[in-house]
Amino acid sequence: MTNTETKKSVEEIRAFLTELQESNNLDLRDNLQNCFSDEELEELDQDNPTDCYQALSELLDEGGYFDIEIIYYARAMEYLSENDPSLKDSLEIASELGYTPDNLNSEILASLLASRLERDRFYELQCDIEDFFTND
Repeated sequence: MTNTETKKSVEEIRAFLTELQESNNLDLRDNLQNCFSDEELEELDQDNPTDCYQALSELLDEGGYFDIEIIYYARAMEYLSENDPSLKDSLEIASELGYTPDNLNSEILASLLASRLERDRFYELQCDIEDFFTND
């Protein structure tokens, strides 16, 4: 079989992305299948599944789809108390990104943490994505 016979169609990729998001409860800014244009999906190098995963994650990052904004003090405090009660992780992320104490608040810390956790959840799906592009 040639590569064109085994290459996943845009529709197959979109269906896979929908299932991936639903089965893993990803909370991106948009539905995963809507984060990519047909052209971007057609241009994936399906001969290299690792490159497919890398391209998808870069497109999501560049498009800001991992950026989760938590607004309102009460919601931010609730999120932080559930996910980072010591603030260690969120303060570490803020420091990595160049924030200083004078430009931080609970909403920024919660948003930074939520974005990082969602990005990490997607990165944990690397094997699933690579398997999809590997299997016929």
